[in-house]
Amino acid sequence: IPSKLLDFEGGVNIALGHLLERKPDVVLSGLNIGFNATMPLCLSSGTLAGATEGTAWGIPAVACSLDLEQSIFERVHRTSAVCPPELRPHLGAACRHAARFAKALVGQPPQGLEVHSLNYPASVADDTPMERTRPALVRHGSLFQPSALGYRFAWNDGEAVDLDQKTDLAVLERGRISHTLYDFSQVGRS
Repeated sequence: IPSKLLDFEGGVNIALGHLLERKPDVVLSGLNIGFNATMPLCLSSGTLAGATEGTAWGIPAVACSLDLEQSIFERVHRTSAVCPPELRPHLGAACRHAARFAKALVGQPPQGLEVHSLNYPASVADDTPMERTRPALVRHGSLFQPSALGYRFAWNDGEAVDLDQKTDLAVLERGRISHTLYDFSQVGRS
């Protein structure tokens, strides 16, 4: 199946329903290049959707994303087959942490529809501390600009609605790993 035709959620659903002979111990979605922090970005994240699909099947699930400096993001976005040398140590540290985190979830079925979302700072190292967070409320407005081919992604920092230091964005800005636990079984309950 061409990867351009599948988002993370569709790929996880097809893998769980048709490609795997047995259910995996954990679903690890990502490592996404560019963070999936703040409520608006989380709600539109294919990485988070892939992990949500896993937990809907009763499998522990983690969505992982790595924040990047803007210039590195632009280079990776243009030439995704080439990993810039200055990114390699941070990408490696994020992958090692994600693997340890996911391995610790094995044998622990999710309660409800729980999804762990890990966001790694651009300068993540093996000893970077992790903090429990909640999604920041930010108004980004349009994240796309007109281009010759239609529209292209164009980042903006948006306007922070809350300044709580326990948000995913605040923790990333302090250079720490953000760990947000989403429980989608609580959505719509009064």
